[in-house]
Amino acid sequence: MLITPLAALAITTAAVGWASTALLFAGALGLLGLASGAAGVPPPAVLSDVVERERSGTAVGVFRSFGDLGFTLGPFVAGLSAGALGFRGAFALAAVPTVLALVVALRSAETLRAAAVSQPRPDP
Repeated sequence: MLITPLAALAITTAAVGWASTALLFAGALGLLGLASGAAGVPPPAVLSDVVERERSGTAVGVFRSFGDLGFTLGPFVAGLSAGALGFRGAFALAAVPTVLALVVALRSAETLRAAAVSQPRPDP
């Protein structure tokens, strides 16, 4: 549930920089929105799978703080990278964190608790 959305997000982020017409740009942004929405759902679920209940508040706080940091620094870094690398280079650079997250996801173990998998579901 995380691999495909992260791959789509990395590809569409980089592709936005290569859109040569307004129609391609709009289409790439639409796909970027879909990929971003799909890639944003699994990380909190993984967090809830791996963190003990007593520490979940702290874990969620740290998770959200890093998200806020990204929202704060992102425009600044995007402006610097666009000036230094150009439009295409800036979007390629913007895809790098997603590619790194994809590598981590590919190398990580399944987080779903074994007890949840082994128990049969009750009939409705």
